[in-house]
Amino acid sequence: MTSFFWRHARTNIVVVLLSVSILLMTTHTSLSTGYLKRGIMNVLLPFQLIAFQIKCGVKDFFLAINEIQSVRIENRKFREEIRRFSLERKEWQEAIGENRRLKKLLEYKDRLPYKSIAARVISYDPSNWANIIIIDKGKKDGIYKLAPVVTYQDGKEGLVGRVIEAENHSASVLLLNDQNSMIGAQILRSKEKGVIEGDNYRFGKLKYLPYDANVVKNDIVITSGDGEVFQKGLFIGYVVHVGLKDRGLFREVDILPFVKFSKLEEVLVLINKESSSTTEQGRR
Repeated sequence: MTSFFWRHARTNIVVVLLSVSILLMTTHTSLSTGYLKRGIMNVLLPFQLIAFQIKCGVKDFFLAINEIQSVRIENRKFREEIRRFSLERKEWQEAIGENRRLKKLLEYKDRLPYKSIAARVISYDPSNWANIIIIDKGKKDGIYKLAPVVTYQDGKEGLVGRVIEAENHSASVLLLNDQNSMIGAQILRSKEKGVIEGDNYRFGKLKYLPYDANVVKNDIVITSGDGEVFQKGLFIGYVVHVGLKDRGLFREVDILPFVKFSKLEEVLVLINKESSSTTEQGRR
């Protein structure tokens, strides 16, 4: 209706003026004046209604805009609240996971026949030349170069590596999967001895086993205690592949470490080598 009015605005104005003129020319008495007023009101009423509708429409339009803005503000507040709650929930879950890990690690620490210092992994070596982690304990905490490092992870204990450099408040640990890591090892079941050498990835090689060595898949491998660096009996991993006997003087044996190095969070640094007892009994 409003659009119709504006499209015919000129015609409508002419009609109104003519109507008013005719009424003025044909009325002279007070009675006629009353008719005139009523006539004018009747003529103008539709236009007044249109103007009122336009006014209400404009008012409703701006009210709707204000409501939309209010809803947007509320939605933004809700999204911020949801984001904050999500972050708090994530932090809470991480704290619970850390507490569980620390509890298991401390229980493992109490079972060890060696003195040890708990430390957190604070970073990985940024270079690609070595598999090294940095821990938050150092010389002032009693940590020294070549000290063995172990952990308890996903329900398994395992050898991590050894300290290669100790600062006052931090230390660098060379992981056993590094190709420069050489560790005296032994098959737990058959007592066959060899040397673990890392492959810079996930696996290690158990080298220098005699070609007729008694070794099979899933055999558990521990430290042999040779070399005076690692105590005897620390769990390293298990055999995942055994090569054929007719491949030279030695067997080719692949080892999968118990430790998942990419998930390291906390470790234990062994700080004395005085005890000769092993961890073989009651551990698996």
